[in-house]
Amino acid sequence: MTSFCDEFTRIKQRFEKVKIATSPFPHFVVDDVFSPDFLAQWYECLPPKDVFHDNQFGLMSFQTWGMSEDLYKLDATARNFYSVILPGLLNQTLAETIYSHFQPYFRDCYRLLFADQGDALLSRIQLDDWQQAGALNIRQTSSALPCHIDWPNRLISLVFYLAPGEEYRSEWGTRLYRVARDAIPDPLAVMAKKANEPISLVDLSNYRLLTFKPNRVVAFMNSPWSQHGAVVDGDSGLQRWCFVKGINMTLAATNAIFGVPPQLIA
Repeated sequence: MTSFCDEFTRIKQRFEKVKIATSPFPHFVVDDVFSPDFLAQWYECLPPKDVFHDNQFGLMSFQTWGMSEDLYKLDATARNFYSVILPGLLNQTLAETIYSHFQPYFRDCYRLLFADQGDALLSRIQLDDWQQAGALNIRQTSSALPCHIDWPNRLISLVFYLAPGEEYRSEWGTRLYRVARDAIPDPLAVMAKKANEPISLVDLSNYRLLTFKPNRVVAFMNSPWSQHGAVVDGDSGLQRWCFVKGINMTLAATNAIFGVPPQLIA
Protein backbone atom coordinates (compact mmCIF):
# COMPACT_ATOMS: atom_id res chain seq x y z
CA MET A 1 0.00 0.00 0.00
CA THR A 2 1.14 3.54 -0.78
CA SER A 3 1.83 5.59 2.35
CA PHE A 4 0.14 8.95 2.92
CA CYS A 5 3.47 10.77 2.57
CA ASP A 6 4.27 9.01 -0.69
CA GLU A 7 0.80 9.79 -2.03
CA PHE A 8 1.11 13.46 -1.15
CA THR A 9 4.56 13.65 -2.72
CA ARG A 10 3.17 12.10 -5.91
CA ILE A 11 0.28 14.57 -6.10
CA LYS A 12 2.41 17.58 -5.20
CA GLN A 13 4.97 16.78 -7.90
CA ARG A 14 2.27 16.42 -10.52
CA PHE A 15 0.75 19.80 -9.71
CA GLU A 16 4.10 21.54 -9.44
CA LYS A 17 4.98 20.49 -13.00
CA VAL A 18 1.77 21.46 -14.79
CA LYS A 19 1.89 23.47 -17.98
CA ILE A 20 -0.88 25.97 -18.60
CA ALA A 21 -2.57 25.83 -21.99
CA THR A 22 -4.20 29.10 -23.03
CA SER A 23 -6.65 28.09 -25.78
CA PRO A 24 -9.51 28.72 -25.50
CA PHE A 25 -8.77 29.99 -21.96
CA PRO A 26 -6.17 29.04 -19.31
CA HIS A 27 -6.39 25.42 -18.18
CA PHE A 28 -4.35 22.29 -17.56
CA VAL A 29 -4.79 18.53 -17.60
CA VAL A 30 -2.97 16.05 -15.34
CA ASP A 31 -3.19 12.27 -15.78
CA ASP A 32 -2.58 9.53 -13.21
CA VAL A 33 -3.10 11.97 -10.35
CA PHE A 34 -3.44 9.27 -7.71
CA SER A 35 -1.70 5.93 -7.24
CA PRO A 36 -3.73 2.81 -8.13
CA ASP A 37 -3.87 1.89 -4.42
CA PHE A 38 -5.30 5.26 -3.42
CA LEU A 39 -7.78 5.32 -6.28
CA ALA A 40 -9.02 1.87 -5.25
CA GLN A 41 -9.41 3.15 -1.68
CA TRP A 42 -11.42 6.11 -2.96
CA TYR A 43 -13.73 3.86 -4.96
CA GLU A 44 -14.34 1.75 -1.86
CA CYS A 45 -15.39 4.92 -0.02
CA LEU A 46 -17.79 6.25 -2.64
CA PRO A 47 -21.14 7.00 -1.01
CA PRO A 48 -24.11 4.85 -1.99
CA LYS A 49 -26.25 6.51 -4.62
CA ASP A 50 -29.27 6.71 -2.33
CA VAL A 51 -27.58 9.36 -0.15
CA PHE A 52 -26.89 11.71 -3.08
CA HIS A 53 -29.11 14.74 -3.56
CA ASP A 54 -31.26 14.72 -6.67
CA ASN A 55 -30.59 18.12 -8.24
CA GLN A 56 -32.88 17.29 -11.17
CA PHE A 57 -31.98 17.50 -14.83
CA GLY A 58 -29.89 14.33 -14.53
CA LEU A 59 -27.52 15.54 -11.79
CA MET A 60 -27.00 13.98 -8.35
CA SER A 61 -24.57 15.46 -5.83
CA PHE A 62 -22.96 14.66 -2.48
CA GLN A 63 -21.25 17.47 -0.58
CA THR A 64 -17.86 16.65 0.96
CA TRP A 65 -16.69 20.10 2.10
CA GLY A 66 -15.75 20.88 5.69
CA MET A 67 -18.64 20.19 8.03
CA SER A 68 -21.13 19.14 5.37
CA GLU A 69 -24.06 17.30 6.88
CA ASP A 70 -23.79 14.78 4.03
CA LEU A 71 -20.66 13.34 5.64
CA TYR A 72 -22.74 12.05 8.55
CA LYS A 73 -24.60 9.78 6.16
CA LEU A 74 -21.41 7.71 5.76
CA ASP A 75 -19.87 5.00 7.88
CA ALA A 76 -16.82 5.92 9.95
CA THR A 77 -14.28 4.73 7.37
CA ALA A 78 -15.77 6.69 4.48
CA ARG A 79 -16.35 9.77 6.65
CA ASN A 80 -12.70 9.72 7.71
CA PHE A 81 -11.68 9.48 4.06
CA TYR A 82 -13.57 12.65 3.06
CA SER A 83 -12.99 14.67 6.21
CA VAL A 84 -9.36 13.75 6.97
CA ILE A 85 -7.51 11.79 4.27
CA LEU A 86 -8.64 13.54 1.08
CA PRO A 87 -8.37 17.09 2.53
CA GLY A 88 -4.93 16.16 3.84
CA LEU A 89 -3.78 15.37 0.32
CA LEU A 90 -5.65 18.18 -1.46
CA ASN A 91 -4.60 20.76 1.10
CA GLN A 92 -4.16 24.53 1.26
CA THR A 93 -0.51 24.40 0.20
CA LEU A 94 -1.53 22.55 -2.94
CA ALA A 95 -4.28 25.10 -3.64
CA GLU A 96 -1.73 27.91 -3.41
CA THR A 97 0.60 26.04 -5.77
CA ILE A 98 -2.16 25.63 -8.33
CA TYR A 99 -3.22 29.26 -8.01
CA SER A 100 0.38 30.41 -8.58
CA HIS A 101 0.36 28.76 -12.03
CA PHE A 102 -2.62 30.88 -13.05
CA GLN A 103 -1.57 34.20 -11.52
CA PRO A 104 -0.12 35.69 -14.74
CA TYR A 105 -3.41 35.00 -16.50
CA PHE A 106 -5.45 36.52 -13.68
CA ARG A 107 -3.25 39.60 -13.94
CA ASP A 108 -4.04 39.90 -17.66
CA CYS A 109 -7.74 39.32 -17.00
CA TYR A 110 -7.96 41.91 -14.22
CA ARG A 111 -6.18 44.50 -16.33
CA LEU A 112 -8.80 43.94 -19.03
CA LEU A 113 -11.65 44.17 -16.53
CA PHE A 114 -10.39 47.01 -14.31
CA ALA A 115 -7.75 48.81 -16.40
CA ASP A 116 -5.35 50.76 -14.12
CA GLN A 117 -6.92 49.33 -10.96
CA GLY A 118 -6.37 45.73 -12.08
CA ASP A 119 -3.10 45.06 -10.28
CA ALA A 120 -4.32 46.62 -7.03
CA LEU A 121 -7.52 44.57 -7.05
CA LEU A 122 -5.65 41.40 -7.91
CA SER A 123 -3.51 41.91 -4.80
CA ARG A 124 -6.68 41.81 -2.69
CA ILE A 125 -7.39 38.18 -3.56
CA GLN A 126 -7.24 35.86 -0.56
CA LEU A 127 -7.79 32.16 -1.00
CA ASP A 128 -10.61 30.59 0.97
CA ASP A 129 -9.93 27.48 3.06
CA TRP A 130 -9.71 24.70 0.46
CA GLN A 131 -11.26 22.26 2.90
CA GLN A 132 -14.49 24.24 2.45
CA ALA A 133 -14.91 23.04 -1.13
CA GLY A 134 -15.73 19.72 -2.69
CA ALA A 135 -18.60 17.68 -4.08
CA LEU A 136 -19.08 14.33 -5.75
CA ASN A 137 -21.32 14.55 -8.80
CA ILE A 138 -23.09 11.83 -10.75
CA ARG A 139 -24.57 12.84 -14.07
CA GLN A 140 -26.94 10.49 -15.86
CA THR A 141 -26.81 9.79 -19.58
CA SER A 142 -28.95 12.04 -21.77
CA SER A 143 -28.14 15.02 -19.56
CA ALA A 144 -25.85 18.01 -19.86
CA LEU A 145 -24.09 20.67 -17.86
CA PRO A 146 -25.16 23.78 -19.81
CA CYS A 147 -22.62 26.29 -21.06
CA HIS A 148 -21.87 28.76 -18.25
CA ILE A 149 -19.24 30.59 -16.20
CA ASP A 150 -18.85 30.17 -12.44
CA TRP A 151 -19.71 32.54 -9.58
CA PRO A 152 -17.32 35.48 -9.09
CA ASN A 153 -15.75 33.98 -5.95
CA ARG A 154 -14.50 31.02 -8.00
CA LEU A 155 -10.92 31.37 -9.17
CA ILE A 156 -10.15 27.90 -10.52
CA SER A 157 -12.29 24.81 -10.97
CA LEU A 158 -10.75 21.36 -10.67
CA VAL A 159 -12.70 18.37 -11.96
CA PHE A 160 -11.38 14.93 -11.04
CA TYR A 161 -12.72 12.28 -13.41
CA LEU A 162 -13.72 9.06 -11.67
CA ALA A 163 -14.92 5.83 -13.25
CA PRO A 164 -15.99 3.18 -10.76
CA GLY A 165 -16.61 0.04 -12.76
CA GLU A 166 -14.58 1.55 -15.63
CA GLU A 167 -17.78 2.68 -17.33
CA TYR A 168 -17.20 5.95 -19.15
CA ARG A 169 -16.90 7.60 -22.54
CA SER A 170 -14.12 9.95 -23.56
CA GLU A 171 -16.58 12.50 -24.94
CA TRP A 172 -18.00 13.01 -21.44
CA GLY A 173 -15.13 15.37 -20.72
CA THR A 174 -15.32 19.10 -20.03
CA ARG A 175 -16.01 21.35 -23.00
CA LEU A 176 -14.18 24.68 -23.07
CA TYR A 177 -16.00 26.96 -25.47
CA ARG A 178 -14.17 29.46 -27.64
CA VAL A 179 -15.46 32.98 -27.01
CA ALA A 180 -13.89 36.05 -28.61
CA ARG A 181 -12.84 38.75 -26.16
CA ASP A 182 -15.03 41.34 -27.91
CA ALA A 183 -18.06 39.03 -28.03
CA ILE A 184 -19.16 40.02 -24.50
CA PRO A 185 -20.29 43.66 -24.35
CA ASP A 186 -19.85 44.13 -20.59
CA PRO A 187 -17.54 41.39 -19.26
CA LEU A 188 -17.24 42.93 -15.77
CA ALA A 189 -21.02 42.90 -15.29
CA VAL A 190 -21.16 39.31 -16.53
CA MET A 191 -18.38 38.23 -14.16
CA ALA A 192 -20.09 39.95 -11.21
CA LYS A 193 -23.41 38.27 -12.15
CA LYS A 194 -24.98 41.70 -12.65
CA ALA A 195 -25.78 40.92 -16.27
CA ASN A 196 -27.03 37.79 -17.97
CA GLU A 197 -24.46 35.58 -19.59
CA PRO A 198 -24.57 36.04 -23.38
CA ILE A 199 -25.01 32.32 -24.09
CA SER A 200 -26.68 33.16 -27.40
CA LEU A 201 -23.34 34.60 -28.54
CA VAL A 202 -21.48 31.33 -27.86
CA ASP A 203 -21.04 28.90 -30.73
CA LEU A 204 -21.74 25.60 -28.97
CA SER A 205 -20.11 23.67 -31.80
CA ASN A 206 -16.78 25.45 -31.27
CA TYR A 207 -15.03 24.05 -28.20
CA ARG A 208 -12.00 22.18 -26.93
CA LEU A 209 -12.85 18.85 -25.33
CA LEU A 210 -10.80 17.82 -22.29
CA THR A 211 -11.60 14.16 -22.76
CA PHE A 212 -12.90 12.05 -19.91
CA LYS A 213 -10.36 9.56 -18.62
CA PRO A 214 -10.26 7.88 -15.19
CA ASN A 215 -7.76 9.37 -12.72
CA ARG A 216 -7.44 12.57 -14.75
CA VAL A 217 -7.95 16.06 -13.36
CA VAL A 218 -8.75 19.07 -15.49
CA ALA A 219 -8.47 22.60 -14.09
CA PHE A 220 -9.50 25.89 -15.63
CA MET A 221 -9.57 29.54 -14.71
CA ASN A 222 -12.82 31.43 -14.14
CA SER A 223 -13.32 34.59 -16.16
CA PRO A 224 -16.09 36.21 -18.25
CA TRP A 225 -14.73 34.26 -21.22
CA SER A 226 -14.46 30.88 -19.46
CA GLN A 227 -17.66 29.37 -20.82
CA HIS A 228 -17.68 25.63 -20.17
CA GLY A 229 -20.00 22.64 -19.90
CA ALA A 230 -20.35 18.91 -20.52
CA VAL A 231 -22.64 16.53 -22.40
CA VAL A 232 -23.26 12.99 -21.19
CA ASP A 233 -24.61 10.69 -23.85
CA GLY A 234 -24.58 6.95 -24.41
CA ASP A 235 -26.44 3.87 -23.28
CA SER A 236 -29.08 4.20 -20.61
CA GLY A 237 -27.75 3.25 -17.18
CA LEU A 238 -24.25 4.68 -17.64
CA GLN A 239 -23.21 7.44 -15.25
CA ARG A 240 -20.51 10.10 -15.27
CA TRP A 241 -18.77 10.35 -11.89
CA CYS A 242 -16.53 13.26 -10.96
CA PHE A 243 -15.24 15.13 -7.94
CA VAL A 244 -15.38 18.92 -8.24
CA LYS A 245 -13.20 21.06 -6.00
CA GLY A 246 -13.04 24.76 -6.69
CA ILE A 247 -10.32 27.11 -5.50
CA ASN A 248 -12.29 30.13 -4.30
CA MET A 249 -11.46 33.54 -2.93
CA THR A 250 -12.96 34.59 0.39
CA LEU A 251 -16.32 36.34 0.32
CA ALA A 252 -14.61 39.44 1.76
CA ALA A 253 -12.21 39.52 -1.20
CA THR A 254 -15.06 38.79 -3.61
CA ASN A 255 -17.04 41.70 -2.18
CA ALA A 256 -14.08 44.06 -2.47
CA ILE A 257 -13.52 43.15 -6.12
CA PHE A 258 -16.90 42.27 -7.64
CA GLY A 259 -19.53 42.53 -4.94
CA VAL A 260 -21.19 39.37 -3.60
CA PRO A 261 -24.28 38.12 -5.44
CA PRO A 262 -27.17 37.43 -3.03
CA GLN A 263 -27.14 33.74 -4.02
CA LEU A 264 -23.73 33.35 -2.36
CA ILE A 265 -24.96 34.63 0.98
CA ALA A 266 -26.79 31.79 2.70
